[in-house]
Amino acid sequence: MIVIVEGIDRVGKTTLINKIVKELGFIKYEGIEKYDKINSKNFYLTQRIETEKLFAATSVLKAIDKMKGNIIIDRFHVSEYVYGLCERGYFNSECFEVDDILGSLNTTLILVRPKDIKQSIKEHGKDLYRHSLLFENFCQETSIKHKIICNYDNLDYAFNKVKEEM
Repeated sequence: MIVIVEGIDRVGKTTLINKIVKELGFIKYEGIEKYDKINSKNFYLTQRIETEKLFAATSVLKAIDKMKGNIIIDRFHVSEYVYGLCERGYFNSECFEVDDILGSLNTTLILVRPKDIKQSIKEHGKDLYRHSLLFENFCQETSIKHKIICNYDNLDYAFNKVKEEM
């Protein structure tokens, strides 16, 4: 089983992931790195590297799925899509191809929504409204059949759904 946990900063993703790892024995994989600022010299290089990382990681996920392993990923293709648009200024259409591949595997996508977007913004120090909206929109259109949407107050709900799906 592959579980991908997505959402803006400061919403409880790590808390949920740590509980799933500790109590259900999932292996944790750190997803796509985010670059808050890039300059024009490395814009296309960064986009290409991120795209290559997505496809390489997806190949690994296919192998894990065949082995019937359990892995949880802290940010992956949805974060690349959102942060690519919001932070790096590019549209990475390959995120949708990766999403289609993940939709054919035993994948669960968890979106952890902000409990209080204003508080999340305050704690992060940056406007995250657009980020949050893009996460919501992508998760509405995803090819991944198993979706769990929660916030910090109902992380146990998400945990129990993952446990049921195992």
